[in-house]
Amino acid sequence: MRPRHGAPALLASAVLLLAGCPKGGDTADGADGGLLGIGLSPNDPIMLVDESIEFEAKAFYDDYSSAVITTEVDWVSSDERVAVVEDDGPDKGYCTALAEGTADIIATYADGMSARVQLTVTGAEVTGISLSPSSVDVRVGDRVQLVATASFDDGSSGNVSGSCGWSSDSSAVASVDGAGLVTGESEGSTQVRASYSGFSIDPTSVTVVSEGTDLPDPDLRISSLDATVSGDTVSYSLVVDNDGGGYASEFYVDLFLDPGGEPGSSDMYDGFAWVPGLAAGESTPVYVDLYDVDAGAYGSWAWADADGFVEESNEDNNTEGPVSVTVSSGSSGYADLAISSFEGLSDGYYTVYSVVVTNNGGTASGDFYLDLFVDSLYEPEIYDDGDLWVDVPSLAPGESYTWEPDIEYGPYDYYYYYWYSWVLADSYDEVYESDESNNTELIEVWAE
Repeated sequence: MRPRHGAPALLASAVLLLAGCPKGGDTADGADGGLLGIGLSPNDPIMLVDESIEFEAKAFYDDYSSAVITTEVDWVSSDERVAVVEDDGPDKGYCTALAEGTADIIATYADGMSARVQLTVTGAEVTGISLSPSSVDVRVGDRVQLVATASFDDGSSGNVSGSCGWSSDSSAVASVDGAGLVTGESEGSTQVRASYSGFSIDPTSVTVVSEGTDLPDPDLRISSLDATVSGDTVSYSLVVDNDGGGYASEFYVDLFLDPGGEPGSSDMYDGFAWVPGLAAGESTPVYVDLYDVDAGAYGSWAWADADGFVEESNEDNNTEGPVSVTVSSGSSGYADLAISSFEGLSDGYYTVYSVVVTNNGGTASGDFYLDLFVDSLYEPEIYDDGDLWVDVPSLAPGESYTWEPDIEYGPYDYYYYYWYSWVLADSYDEVYESDESNNTELIEVWAE
């Protein structure tokens, strides 16, 4: 039997801290073990503009131990126009939503191992909040992750568990941490409540039973598996469903780059993600990234709960695949964004521009920002925000995108005869490129 992740009983402490409870409840015993990976929580939250939440990072080790590493990882947001995450001082991991959109919150450990969750920021109005599951049975000593889901007036919904206030009517029966993780303390029944922006939320009824009590079984299934390639990095996104009648406690989702068929117990995973729990009838998105993948064609598979931590009603539907993955070799395996044309025209009081950016590389670029700096003596750098910008959809190899912004002012408004205008492609360095030197261009825009 191949070595896998730690046993469920030994993972119990990991559940608590990955779910976002206060720091300090776990030790760094895992420092003596080999690092298996890291995980982040809360999972794929949705936030309102100007709202803040705290992310936590946890390390898992091959001696079955785990440790909070929130202050030890490097935090970054893939789009700081949407959200920023603190990377210095005692507030490391605190994230603030700035504008509508999506951003990946990424934590990278000292050896380069990283994990990410996708954050959504919405400007829609909250219309209601519900808790899932609405009722749950839990054994003494076991934990269940409750999820607060907000509904919005644009028809969307999302996880706001990290933004709620949580309480239990009887913490002696069942306690709850600051992210909705419930622990069965003693036999009995109680109500666990969440508060959010003044909304009335129906509580979750929690019944705590003895340790040996039989409970309904869950049934985990991977309902979708997709992969995208950027250079030598393969990013997988998948959805795990619980089709059973019972709660699925914590489990891993393993990713196999190319097992040569449906993976078995002798196959070693290439990457994994940790899921803190999944209620009956619920689904959760999962993301796994593989780095430094050799050139080649692969058939990748995913396996939910390969370790058998969760006792299920059906153990034969936990794998999904293959999904085809092709990683190219050399520079042709990367995107290469270049400013192929940049022009500007002004009558002194009104100015129009034309910008063309082209992907000269051998793979699709993915989305990126294109920024215009109207008048600057200095060449813009990565993470500089232009006076105007546009979110460019992914460009296929050889494909171009044309942007024609205009502004209702010109050099005369500032007592100048001309401007030094710059354009910068991929201003947030989201695209892995074979050539990063051709992403900027300078022109002089004269008032005519």
